[in-house]
Amino acid sequence: MSPIKAIQQFVSLSKEEIAEIASLFEKKEIVKGGRFLEYGKICDKVGYIESGSLIFVKHDSEGNQIATDFLFDGDWVSYYNSLLLEIPSDVDIICNEDCVIHVLTKSKLELVYESFPKMERLGRMLAEHAFIDLAKRSSNLQKLSGKERYLDLMQRKSIVLEKIPQYYIASYLGIQPQSLSRIRKKILG
Repeated sequence: MSPIKAIQQFVSLSKEEIAEIASLFEKKEIVKGGRFLEYGKICDKVGYIESGSLIFVKHDSEGNQIATDFLFDGDWVSYYNSLLLEIPSDVDIICNEDCVIHVLTKSKLELVYESFPKMERLGRMLAEHAFIDLAKRSSNLQKLSGKERYLDLMQRKSIVLEKIPQYYIASYLGIQPQSLSRIRKKILG
């Protein structure tokens, strides 16, 4: 799906508006292991993932990678903390596989909002969705066991289990890879 079709699921656009907004996106191909956003850089863009998957990765004090989110085809990608506050990112956003991403720079995004006020509705909805996901993840880490968090992930985002390496899934769930293996054995038999 194109970013315009994704936008049209939420906002009604005329042919002229479609043409103008579409012209602002830049299609980028990023190879597996490449970065949509690099740690320490200020995020200055949002993107629509046409194909591929991405992993948000933080590094703990010992240098271990901790996955904090996963995105796939049809998702929007940005790092709001850095984008909105204009501060260096404390995450890497890594391509888990070759990706095609339609990118809108922050300046072009602001132009879209100014030129098409109804587009702010989409921006608000995406921000709200990101906030709800973050709140749910935080709550799950505090109240659910490792097995319950895995079952929840299976139910909510089973694609993660198909595409993302196990060590990233384990770190996302807040458990050791060996514990994830035991949990998977018990569940899958």
